[in-house]
Amino acid sequence: MNKKAIALFCGSFNPPLFSHFALAEQILNKYNKIEKIIFVPVSHKYNKKGLISDKHRFNMLDLVCKNNPKFEVSNIEFNLDRQPFTIETMQRMQHIYPEYNIMLIIGSDNLKELETWHKVDTLLSQFKIIVLSRSEDNVEEIVKSHKLLSKYSLNILSSNIFYRTNLSSTFIREELKNKNSIRYLLPDEIIDYIRRNNLYV
Repeated sequence: MNKKAIALFCGSFNPPLFSHFALAEQILNKYNKIEKIIFVPVSHKYNKKGLISDKHRFNMLDLVCKNNPKFEVSNIEFNLDRQPFTIETMQRMQHIYPEYNIMLIIGSDNLKELETWHKVDTLLSQFKIIVLSRSEDNVEEIVKSHKLLSKYSLNILSSNIFYRTNLSSTFIREELKNKNSIRYLLPDEIIDYIRRNNLYV
């Protein structure tokens, strides 16, 4: 990784959790060539149950990102007639930031399914992927066991950053629906935003 880099953290962020930001910060600590992490929320066209509006998910991310000069949030996936494929978002970002290497952050659960992604050969040949290990997953073993992944093993980086929390956005939404406290689970500014806008009820 000779050039400076930007890493994309894509997801629904419905809502964003402390763990999303903590993992992003750890990636910045580990890879000193990465100058910025851009959070890329999916659009409402993404087929996922319970997904709230683009505006609210963008705003919640922005509340935290604006307090960290190395974090940013992008609406690049919002203004299309369909939910873009990951490779399309990566290529569009590379066009916007030609002086940077654009990288992708995924979990090891996604790595196991990467062969099913649209134009995965192009994705793996053009971009480096940082993999966060989930549960007991061994990234190197996953790569070795898949012919396509092993072909592009030099572009798949095992971060050795683990996330083993059972906390999920689904759990947060259920707690809110049941009128339970979510204090200490999300940044306070996001909790305040959820309350002010009466979300997830």
